[in-house]
Amino acid sequence: PWTAITGISPLVIEEVNYRGSDEEYIVLQNRSSEALDLTGWLVGDAEQIGDSEGLYRLPAGQLLAAGDLFVLARNGAAFRQQWGEAADGETDNEDDLAPTLEKAKEYAHGSLSLSDSGDEVVLVNPQGLLADALAFNNGEYVLLGLSGSIQTANELSLQRVPGAEFPAVPDVRHRFMIAPLDPFAVRSL
Repeated sequence: PWTAITGISPLVIEEVNYRGSDEEYIVLQNRSSEALDLTGWLVGDAEQIGDSEGLYRLPAGQLLAAGDLFVLARNGAAFRQQWGEAADGETDNEDDLAPTLEKAKEYAHGSLSLSDSGDEVVLVNPQGLLADALAFNNGEYVLLGLSGSIQTANELSLQRVPGAEFPAVPDVRHRFMIAPLDPFAVRSL
């Protein structure tokens, strides 16, 4: 399994929409007070090293300004059609407005596909440590050091609760809330 960071990560999972294949997206946020270089950061659904799920490299050399979001769509064209603007990256469909992220095949050899019945989203820092994680429905909570159980209905996503940091707060019910889909906004309580 992944080894979790000690302390608080500057980059976190802000929102996850796992309902529907083409509608899936993951939103990351730079929570630090400075621009963050995305080189070496990985995101995907591989709950352990070497499994058959997907893990992708964020764009090398891209700076994410303090407080800004990075939106990763599974299908860039479907995301743009639904939301009216391009995602910052995609994993599947070739959309000329959203760069396709490179697979990190040395860590996982599958593709990112979030199962509605249960899955995980992991964020790995450049040192190879688990910076943030989310499991939902029948996902692998224990393997990622998580607890609780959370799920959404259609047209709702899982969105970060401010102040509940990984790994200090392992219960996903305290770290994420269920709210209407909104990949371009940060929720507050």
